[in-house]
Amino acid sequence: AVGHGTAARQRPAARAGAQAGLWREAHLLTQGAVILRSFRLLALPWGFTVDPGIQPVTDWTAWLAWAALALAAGLATLRFKNLRAGFWFLGGMALLLPSSSIFPAADLAADRRMYLPLIAFSACLGLLLERVDLRALAVAGIVLLALFIQRTIIWRTERSLWADAVDRAPGKLRPRIQLARALPPSEALPVLEDAKRLAPDDPQVATEEGRVYLELGQPAQAL
Repeated sequence: AVGHGTAARQRPAARAGAQAGLWREAHLLTQGAVILRSFRLLALPWGFTVDPGIQPVTDWTAWLAWAALALAAGLATLRFKNLRAGFWFLGGMALLLPSSSIFPAADLAADRRMYLPLIAFSACLGLLLERVDLRALAVAGIVLLALFIQRTIIWRTERSLWADAVDRAPGKLRPRIQLARALPPSEALPVLEDAKRLAPDDPQVATEEGRVYLELGQPAQAL
């Protein structure tokens, strides 16, 4: 058990322990950058993916991200009274932190964690933008509409959704597995061969290849 715990600490991204989550300290440090990424997507919704390829961040940039969030929280207290923008920003942070701080999870980043906090952050943005020229808001609305249409096209099929995820996280295994499931068997095999090069010892890849060979009518190769 001691050796297993040591191995988990040496490999922060390893899944171990009762929660099968990431090493707690590495997860906490990385969440600062993850939260900033969520804010960037809120301000400019470009770069979404169904399966982000976020890697653990434990160097000085992780501390810098948390310092930026602490500074933003401090500034928010200056506009807190009477339900001003600071109140809603801190409210959004209070809703976001339970799922994006000390509790390890298999996924470092998941856009669904912003669903509930988005209520508060949207109110914050509305108050901050209330004095912005309506013409600028109209231009921003057109840009957002174009991004919405582009994202909707990607979500139309499983194939396009997971192909986009592979493009945005080329070093991650799960998008390739999901893409292979969305493709015809003949097209799935090259994707799984790429996945095997990423994770040659992962049983998921062998399982998927066996399934594909069975669909192709090659039971011996599947075995």
